[in-house]
Amino acid sequence: AGRDDVYAVRWENERSRKSGWSPAVVGGPANARRPDRQYLPVGDGIIEAHLTGRVHVGVYPLLRDDTCRLLACDFDGPTWPLDAGAFVDAARVAGIPAALERSQSGEGAHVWMFFAGPVAASAARRIGAYLLREAMTVRAEIDLASYDRLFPAQDFMPKGSFGNLIALPLQGACRRRGTTVFLEPSTLRPFDDQWAFLSALGRSSPEAIESMA
Repeated sequence: AGRDDVYAVRWENERSRKSGWSPAVVGGPANARRPDRQYLPVGDGIIEAHLTGRVHVGVYPLLRDDTCRLLACDFDGPTWPLDAGAFVDAARVAGIPAALERSQSGEGAHVWMFFAGPVAASAARRIGAYLLREAMTVRAEIDLASYDRLFPAQDFMPKGSFGNLIALPLQGACRRRGTTVFLEPSTLRPFDDQWAFLSALGRSSPEAIESMA
């Protein structure tokens, strides 16, 4: 989970062919620039809409107090299967459960790690950097060329911003195309039962992450 008082939705302009993400506000996009705009909180209805494919939702991982309940690493480019796989292996060796998700485009991946409680974003990101270095040791010949960024992307909340967002997995329309689903790292095949996989995935304790950091 990220922030529950605000979330982002993906938009596309058919005429200009532009797309992007914006925080969801009361009254829709027409009110997005109003100084008195009110942000919509995360609720079961919007999660259901995401899972069925009516909308595409993004989460802001950085919480108000500069903590987070997840860490995700983004890989994009032709070497993502090997690079993301090396990152997952590094997490496994470190004792951190990790989940590999094929991103919306199908040409990249997110590696997700979940925490049992809030962790200082600076500590979580330090762990992410450590795992990247460990993965680079294994993948020295390509040096993780597809690595893009960590989420949260900041240690502290930027002034006037929510920090970077990351798209939630299991979006209905994408899922039917075989993307935004969790993969078995060695075969890159989607797990037959996504919910069973997630329910069995462990979560790292805040104490373990802080100690390792």
